[in-house]
Amino acid sequence: MRAHSSADWDGVARRFETRVCHVLAEDRNGVVAAAIARERRRLGRRRATTAIDFGCGIGRALPLLARSFDRVIAVDGSRACLERARAKTRNSNGIEFSLADLARESLELPKADVALCINVALTPSARDRMRILENVARNLKRGGRLLLVVPALESDLLVRHRLAELNGRRVREENGERIADGIVDAGGVLTKHWTHEELLLVAEDLGCRAISIERVEYEWSTELVRPPRGFREPYPWDWLGVLEKRA
Repeated sequence: MRAHSSADWDGVARRFETRVCHVLAEDRNGVVAAAIARERRRLGRRRATTAIDFGCGIGRALPLLARSFDRVIAVDGSRACLERARAKTRNSNGIEFSLADLARESLELPKADVALCINVALTPSARDRMRILENVARNLKRGGRLLLVVPALESDLLVRHRLAELNGRRVREENGERIADGIVDAGGVLTKHWTHEELLLVAEDLGCRAISIERVEYEWSTELVRPPRGFREPYPWDWLGVLEKRA
């Protein structure tokens, strides 16, 4: 399973809950929700605000965004995911839905004050990843901020180390993985994982500056079926980069 094309995600849509990590729910310290709240406070209440959820999936973040911003645009390349997102948020006001391939050239949407992009820039194709991120940045207002959540390569290496401890042997690269490029097998899907330093570099490439880069930590049960009780800190994590588009 590739799970990077719209057709792949259409197939995942019906079993999304069991196949895709619920970042907001699993986030041990509420880092992502706190970042959204900070952006709402930063913008104040004196003018209408727009947020775009790029790669919204089945709409897990949409209710929170709808409570925080005046206008919310939910964008995804999967029609089936968007249908589920629309059904789940029928009682939330101010949400618009847009079916779009995030990796196509020159995606044009209303400019956003805040863009949320949770585990979307994952494809092994560097060209497609940059197209996705360039489209996100293009549709931000100057001074607007991108909340970018990506899997952490350092975390994957930590999990491999823990597995090696449990199994008493080295975990080998396989299934087409390219660890040096951050391309790892995540549940049968080759998935891009990012380092802290890569986020700093990509911020510059997108015409942004990195405001902060934080860990979004998860319990060990998100990685291992029966983690030993002694498996505590450091916990597995994603990166949350807050990137501001330069004026």
